[in-house]
Amino acid sequence: MSTYAGIFKVRFWIDGAWTEVVVDDLLPCINGRLICPHSSRSDEFWPSILLKAYAKLLGGYDRLESVRLEDVLLDFTGCVLDSLCFSPLTSATDLSSVQMFETLTQALAENSLVILCTKPQIGKAADGSGDRSGPTASASDQADLLFDELCAPRSLGPIDPETGLCSNFGYLLTKTCLMPRDPSIMGSIVSAFKRAQDCPPRDRLLRLRSLFAASTSTLSYGEWKGAYSDGSKRAQDSPPRDRLLRLRSLFAASTSTLSYGEWKGAYSDGSKNFSGALICRSPKTGIFNAWQLSDFHGEWHSVRSGGSLRFRDTFLHNPQYTFELTKDTDEEVLVSLTRKHHWDTVSKTIVHDTSAPPIGFALLKVEKNRQVRVHLMSNSKLIYVHEAKMHRAIFGRFTLARGRYVLIPFLEEPLQEAAYILRLYLPKFVDARYVPDVCMHPSNSFDC
Repeated sequence: MSTYAGIFKVRFWIDGAWTEVVVDDLLPCINGRLICPHSSRSDEFWPSILLKAYAKLLGGYDRLESVRLEDVLLDFTGCVLDSLCFSPLTSATDLSSVQMFETLTQALAENSLVILCTKPQIGKAADGSGDRSGPTASASDQADLLFDELCAPRSLGPIDPETGLCSNFGYLLTKTCLMPRDPSIMGSIVSAFKRAQDCPPRDRLLRLRSLFAASTSTLSYGEWKGAYSDGSKRAQDSPPRDRLLRLRSLFAASTSTLSYGEWKGAYSDGSKNFSGALICRSPKTGIFNAWQLSDFHGEWHSVRSGGSLRFRDTFLHNPQYTFELTKDTDEEVLVSLTRKHHWDTVSKTIVHDTSAPPIGFALLKVEKNRQVRVHLMSNSKLIYVHEAKMHRAIFGRFTLARGRYVLIPFLEEPLQEAAYILRLYLPKFVDARYVPDVCMHPSNSFDC
């Protein structure tokens, strides 16, 4: 007797806990063909089952079209989500560009999932004609637009004929490397005598994979056709054999073994065609790992919603959390703040809230012996402020000296209400705690 019951249980990370959703195996079809998102293989149904469960959680298949990419990554993985914007990057030699490349490399080394998101318009429109921010927009307004663009719902856009990339789409970053411009002996000697401000002797390369890896003739859907792509002139310049062999060895895979949809390209070209990167981090905690997790569930409401630093009189009314670093050497701390979903209590589904308040946090250094809340900014040193963003999750990574610190999550405006999850990844044997309110009312009883 078969034990198959046609019932599937799917778990999603919702508001800090794994939530189980139960669905059956009935999938929407027309003339025997699935009309919901499905696998390219006819005998593989788990993607459709997974999306059916997520659609049930959201309240219907139509909600999938408007769900933000950051929400999908958070709900599916429970990761620590970090957003990086490529807009300030002007050239591959710029310091900020180098730092961004190193950040991507470090994220891959930590086994993080990295997705690079293309712009809604690629090519000529991306060079300026498609700029929605306008020439008079402020830097903060432009940053908000770019971050909204980065985390917007993703769908298959048109293919740019010049670059081959699919607009408004996400590509999985699988590796980064540095490629010598000239791998010959003479090229190495010339590179050794180049000055730092000269053109860099090495190219920074990316290897990406299209999440829609359907093969069409020689190229996959949305595959890069520019420099360093298969068959491009740049990848096979003189001396062709040494350069191509070096390129293959750096990526530890020949072009014949790369899966469909996987391609190589220059980082400088990528930063021009991509809005930015979404990094799904999963810091390892436990006895034999470097991090110790302290997580808190809280909410902003009434007097405990003081707004951002623009409201100096009420900012310190926000919730406060403290921790102390005791080592003489600098230590690293990770901060993840996530706004919780808004629920429909009747249908028990997630409500897509387009007016959710922006979230941010501030990090203060305070006196070593402080045990109570901070009431005056003059009694502390402001270390960092993550400006309020419309993101559902924001992230910060800090290298801090010895001392006591207070972290304050906030909303953009006072008296706004929302619930949140705060995750602090601290060094071993370092605990964080919530700083409670001091009771100002006299007690009804006392001990003699």
